[in-house]
Amino acid sequence: MKTLFHKLKSEFRDAMKDFLWDQWVSIGVAGSARGNGVPFVIDPEALLLATTRFAGADHRIMGEVMDWLHQNGDVLSMQRMKGLVGDPGMADVPRLVGIAEEMVRSKKMGWKVLLKLDSADAGSVSKSNRVRESRGMSLPPDTEEVGAFLFRLRFMFGVNARAEVIAWLLTHEGGHPARIARETGWFSKSIQAILNDMEKSGLVRVQSGRREKVFELDREKWLALFAPYQSLSWLTQPPFYLACSCVDEALSELGPISGASPSMLSTVIHKNLDGLINLYMREAGQGFLFAGLERMRGQAVVDAFQDRVGLLCKILREDRLKLCSN
Repeated sequence: MKTLFHKLKSEFRDAMKDFLWDQWVSIGVAGSARGNGVPFVIDPEALLLATTRFAGADHRIMGEVMDWLHQNGDVLSMQRMKGLVGDPGMADVPRLVGIAEEMVRSKKMGWKVLLKLDSADAGSVSKSNRVRESRGMSLPPDTEEVGAFLFRLRFMFGVNARAEVIAWLLTHEGGHPARIARETGWFSKSIQAILNDMEKSGLVRVQSGRREKVFELDREKWLALFAPYQSLSWLTQPPFYLACSCVDEALSELGPISGASPSMLSTVIHKNLDGLINLYMREAGQGFLFAGLERMRGQAVVDAFQDRVGLLCKILREDRLKLCSN
């Protein structure tokens, strides 16, 4: 059992790194993809934060990511990134501050806002992991790729919440401001104000006969103009990565006590399930992954947890469209 949990954690970590790496390749990092492509709109801020969390010690990946940031870092939102990093487990904060220091040294002064993050170890991390000089091999995001769709909107409308709002509306049949704010990672008041302005333009409309305002676009017309793809799918990535952090932490806790009784192992699993995994998986749209485990006990939940993590690893590599909410 002990070997199995350690092996499962290693498999999960490798699957996460492949999942993150393929997204970077999809938006311009020099390299070859390892999985079956990226079928969803990439969230670049969440991607960077998750990369520090799951691949921060991988010098090859981080070196290529830094190369990309030197070429394209201006198209990331520091305001949004600072808001997302407030969720514990979303990022390796010392590594993120180290990245920000490197960017500021390269005269990318917008990154200074991240230097204020509470991270006493940031200096030592940045010095010990300082990347090689930028090779300049990374390319700008190819906006003809589905994964780079948000960059297309940012290049058109600016690096602000409007781009995310439009991307969300184009991948959903409509939604109320609170949900859109929650799934885009922006403040509710900002999203409400943007949607009200968009409604005044006549291009965004409010569905009638609803108890609360539900905003929508004429998706067919907008997609013909902005999204010449066969399909455009949405994955709410911040809560998904938070859930993955919980899975990783659970596996880390289970490894050293693998010889314990099924009852003790079950307690560790339930602590993570009840606290975070189910919550974040539901918010991200993958409630099916761990559904039903909260009703299991003992060896049954131990076996089921292993099976579900194995399924998640397979999806991360081979069937990524299953993660999408539409």
